[in-house]
Amino acid sequence: MLPNLRFGLLLCVVFALALTLRWLPPGMQALDVRVFHTGADAAQFLDQLGPQGRAEYTLHQTVDVAYMASFTGLFWVLMRRLEARPWMQWFALMPGAADFAEDSVHLLLMRQYPAMSPALLSLSGVVTCAKWVCVALFFLVMLRASWLARTVPLRAR
Repeated sequence: MLPNLRFGLLLCVVFALALTLRWLPPGMQALDVRVFHTGADAAQFLDQLGPQGRAEYTLHQTVDVAYMASFTGLFWVLMRRLEARPWMQWFALMPGAADFAEDSVHLLLMRQYPAMSPALLSLSGVVTCAKWVCVALFFLVMLRASWLARTVPLRAR
């Protein structure tokens, strides 16, 4: 597949899934949108959803797995297009791996409901925070790769 076509298709998929996640309940109130939450916050959130809301949130988290896979692919393509150093390219996988861990924890919590593990509730906030740290690290590395692509000849990188 042509590189520009692949990039364009990935970009469309990421935006379509992002819009879908925004419209799927609970939308922007979801645990994975927050920068951090406590175990008590997670338990309260899942209690407030009710049975129907938890079923909808399970769908939300399932769509988020597809979103995670698509944005990870997009990040990888971006780093390849920037001809980033090989070690920099691996930073493209970090946000996706952290998001997958977060989705897994949230799906496990909903499966355990109402007898949720306190450790898993606490882990929920930790993996959410770790995801956002990984996203920030990726963008910092991408900015560095972008700067190198503009200022340093390919052979010297």
